[in-house]
Amino acid sequence: MAKKQYAFLLAIAIIVLALLPTSCTCNCSPNDGHFGDVDPNGVNQRYSIGFVYDRDGDMEIRSIYPNGAGEKWMTDITVPYFNLAWSPDRSQIAFASRISGNAEIYVMNTDGTNQTNITNNKADDAAPVWSPDGEKIAFQSNRSGNHEIYVMDANGTKQNRLTDNTDTGANVHTPIWSPNGDKIAFSYEYRGFFQTHVINIDGTEESILTSDPWLSPSPIWSPAGTKIVYIAHHEFNYDLYVINANGTGQTRITDTVDVEKAFTWSPDGLKIAFFSREDNKSIMQIVNIDGSNAIKISDALYNFNQSLCWSPDGEKIAFEANHAIYVMNSDGSKKTRVAAGSNPVWLP
Repeated sequence: MAKKQYAFLLAIAIIVLALLPTSCTCNCSPNDGHFGDVDPNGVNQRYSIGFVYDRDGDMEIRSIYPNGAGEKWMTDITVPYFNLAWSPDRSQIAFASRISGNAEIYVMNTDGTNQTNITNNKADDAAPVWSPDGEKIAFQSNRSGNHEIYVMDANGTKQNRLTDNTDTGANVHTPIWSPNGDKIAFSYEYRGFFQTHVINIDGTEESILTSDPWLSPSPIWSPAGTKIVYIAHHEFNYDLYVINANGTGQTRITDTVDVEKAFTWSPDGLKIAFFSREDNKSIMQIVNIDGSNAIKISDALYNFNQSLCWSPDGEKIAFEANHAIYVMNSDGSKKTRVAAGSNPVWLP
C-alpha cells in the first residue's frame, strides 16, 4: 500500500512539472545550434532561443532568432521525456524518461550525441536541475522509500541524498539551486499544503523558509541569491510574495482577484514578470519587487502559459502561449510570434 502511495505522489509531482508538447510544420535544416552575430535577414543578434517542437509526436530541439528568422533543427529526443533542463552553458540537456519502465534521468549533448542514463536506479528519479556551474545535478527520487532530494555529479556519479523525510504521505520535490550553488530550495508537500525549505548542498542546516497554506510548489531565487519569490494563497487569492533568503522580510507584491502563475526575475533582480489569469485567459504583467508599479504588458492570451524567460540583457521576454513561442520587448512592445513550440530558453 505504501509503495502505491509513493508512486501516486511522484506522479502528482511529475504532472506539476511535466512539459506540454506542441505541434506545427515548417521546413528546417540541421545545425549545431550555434549562431553568428548576423541572422539570415542581415540583422545583428546577440542571442537565439531554444525550444521544444513536436513533429507529429517526435520531439525535436530547435533554435531561432528572437525576430523569427533562422529556425534550425538541433537534435531529436528519441525517447518519451519530461522535466527537460538545459545546462547553464546550453551545451547539454538533462531530462527524465520512463523508457526503461521506471523514471530515470538522462543527459545528452544538444546535438543529440552521448544520450546517457545517469541514474540507473530501479526507483523513480525525476526533476533534474543543473547547478549554476554545470558540475552537478539535483533531482528528486523515492529510492529510499520516501520522496527525497538528491545531488549527483553531472555524469551520474556520487549520488548523495540531501533530505531525510520521515513523514508518511509527505512529498519532497522541485529542487532549485541558489545562484552561487551553495544551497538548494525545495518544496515540502503534505496533504496539499506546501512549505519551502532550504538546505546546504552537503545536507546540513535544513530550514523552513515559508509555511503558508496552498503555497506554490516552485519558488525561484533572485539573480543575486538574496531573495526568493513564490506564490501563496491568502484571503482567497493566489498572489506573489518575495522573502529574504534567510526567511525574513516577507512582502506581498501582488493583490489581485486573478491567479498568478509562471513567474521570473529580471536579470537585474529589480522586477518580476508573471502571468495572471483573467476570464480564463492569461495576462502578462511586470511588478517591482516591492510591489509597486505593476503594469500589464500583454493582451489576453488563450491557454494558461507555463513558461517565460527574460533575455540575459533584460531587453526582451520570450514566452509560451497558444502552443507557440512569442518574443516581445520588456515594455510589452513589438510582440512577435516566432515559432510553434514550447519551453523557450535563451541561448548564447
